[in-house]
Amino acid sequence: MKNIDSQTTRALGVLINGKPYQAYGCRLDETVLASMRTFPLEIVAGSEHKVDLVIPKGASVERNSSLQIDLPVEDGIEND
Repeated sequence: MKNIDSQTTRALGVLINGKPYQAYGCRLDETVLASMRTFPLEIVAGSEHKVDLVIPKGASVERNSSLQIDLPVEDGIEND
């Protein structure tokens, strides 16, 4: 996630098919958690954050699932 706006934006969480990633037994990579606090995550203007999501083999996530970042306002956010 890269904030290309001039204001700080807060990411509220990561969603898979509209549900929190925890509902599928997934977790955030521990190195990501060490470099940032948990959600909500403040993304300062001009900064960028990488979020690695670990999906267990037995998770009920289908191949063409949608992955979303839950943002109250999407203006100024560029997803890579």
